[in-house]
Amino acid sequence: MTDIRTFFSWYIAITLLGMAFMPISQIVFRKFKGLGWIFSKVLGVVCAGFCMWLLASFKIMPFTRRNSILVCLAMCLVCFIPFYKGIASKKYILTLKQRGLIAFYEITFLLVFSLFTLLKTFSCATFIKENNMVAYSLFKSLERSESFPLNDIWLSGKTLNFPYFGLYLLGFISKLTNTSADYAVSLGISMMMSLTCMLTFSLLFNVIYGYLDKIKETGSKKVLYPLFFGTFGGVLVTFYENILIKTESEETLAHLFVASDLRYNLINVVIMLTILGILYAYLKECEVREKAIVKSLFSPWIILTGFLLGIMGLSSPADSSVVYILFVMLLGYANMYRHKDIKKMLVLTILEGVFLFLISRIVSLMFIINYKTPPIVLKKVLSIVDIKDFVTTVSFFFLSGIALLVIVIIKKEKLSSDGFVSIVFGFSFVLFFMAAFFGVESVKSARPVSHLMLSKILLSIVFSYSLFRVIVLKKIKLFNYALYLVLVLSILGALCLPLRLYKYMGKEFSFRHYEGLDASVYVRSNSSKDFFATKWLLNNISGEPVILEASGDDYSEYARVSSLTGLPTVLGWSGFEQEINATNADINKEIIERKKDIETIYTSKDITLVKELINKYNIEYIYVGALERETYEAINQSELQKLGQVVYPENFNPNFSDVITYIIKIE
Repeated sequence: MTDIRTFFSWYIAITLLGMAFMPISQIVFRKFKGLGWIFSKVLGVVCAGFCMWLLASFKIMPFTRRNSILVCLAMCLVCFIPFYKGIASKKYILTLKQRGLIAFYEITFLLVFSLFTLLKTFSCATFIKENNMVAYSLFKSLERSESFPLNDIWLSGKTLNFPYFGLYLLGFISKLTNTSADYAVSLGISMMMSLTCMLTFSLLFNVIYGYLDKIKETGSKKVLYPLFFGTFGGVLVTFYENILIKTESEETLAHLFVASDLRYNLINVVIMLTILGILYAYLKECEVREKAIVKSLFSPWIILTGFLLGIMGLSSPADSSVVYILFVMLLGYANMYRHKDIKKMLVLTILEGVFLFLISRIVSLMFIINYKTPPIVLKKVLSIVDIKDFVTTVSFFFLSGIALLVIVIIKKEKLSSDGFVSIVFGFSFVLFFMAAFFGVESVKSARPVSHLMLSKILLSIVFSYSLFRVIVLKKIKLFNYALYLVLVLSILGALCLPLRLYKYMGKEFSFRHYEGLDASVYVRSNSSKDFFATKWLLNNISGEPVILEASGDDYSEYARVSSLTGLPTVLGWSGFEQEINATNADINKEIIERKKDIETIYTSKDITLVKELINKYNIEYIYVGALERETYEAINQSELQKLGQVVYPENFNPNFSDVITYIIKIE
């Protein structure tokens, strides 16, 4: 029942935020069927979450559930202004057809979200089994923190030098719904996958419907084509992408979903798809009206695109920089319809590009000030993409894109949807080869495979639209037969999807064992002593006091106390800290010093020295468990117990110090 209640609390929160921002969506997506209902969910979460983050960053309002709700209510009032003005002119009164489409979108989203959440209940503890605790520990830190920037829980006394804003947005929903981080990890990844699928569906539905509307198609095809190829695209983006990288790669959507790995900024996939929807809506506006340059610059489409681009920068500066090029290209294409004068079009595009850059930099300014980007070094890599997989699967994506370009050139119809998708294809083509064969050495949040993932998601959209364009060709010639051959080969290639997914996912999923959404279930069943001790910390310790625990290798049991509680420790995973603090020349020296100091505290008989080190790191609690005794064989438990009071367990017996887990509060 807890799983069901938690699921619906998230679903209701996302739906209410979407409803609150619907007046904005009705303005931006007024040319869309369904008025951008799915896009309004993203806008609601991002805008409300950003406002709360900004207030907490300036120490105006602490990041609490009460304040998060107040911010959402304030945003509702702001969005109600255009709605209230439009009521008088009957601008925002939905027709029966619009209400039906919105209901269809919502029911479909609920079903997709339910499906991904159900799948997650059979693998929610996998990431702990794989010792992938980064995302989980950040959720726990967000659960405790009331201001930003976040404190680094694996390097106490320091702020976190990591682009965590995407995780923060999920943490914001978690605060709103009063959901524990144990559930937020599973629901967060399920929500990201669901939105990715539905945004792709909505975008393709409207692009294809726009094409059919232009050629004055009537009858059932005008609805069936968008439905079919929109669904096909949503499935492709969500699943097919996983088989385009070597199976041992850990950076596919399938792996990220199974392992609940949210470090790779999946929020940027959702935001990129949202911006593509906004720019296509802008293109449809440009087809019917011409505006002065000043009005174009300050239009809601440009402002929202710049804002969301800045949000991408908060999550991953590398992703934001790359897709900025695509967005400017699409703006230039839209301006070709708005202004027939080439000079005026170029001037407007350049100004819009500069305006986008400025807005995005202002939005991400607070993060830029606090975050030192690790150095990026370009290097040649040839192992990310498997040649066999490329020939059997990815090549069809490129063939379909080339087929679309040939259709555009030969048919000479000059339809906006064709040009829009062709630009996306050209960009994704270049991005794919750049990301596949040239990598960057940098922090994991900006790895080239992230760009590879973005390129393949874009190629999936191109693929779906290209197949639609092949099917609607009315005159069958030799060229058309060649295109139909591409279609058949592409479908045959797609048939391997279930087999490839089972080959990978079958290793991780166990449908015989329902694990639920509580990610801490693995700790409870495999390390009960740590589970109950950390649960005591969660229930009895407020704020962010420093707790000392053993330090060891990355992707191991070490740092389990700080990860499970969100309490900062002197040193967690040292390799991760070296990576995210690469700009700090003294980080290696500091890590070595901290490791030595931790060992000294646990093993030294010099009480004076131990107390000096405790004061140095402001340690308030010392954790002693099986891992600490195993790591430090010369652990001096009797001296440690003299440093303060054993607060856990309640009836502590010193005679059993060698076999039980206990916590000391420093006095």
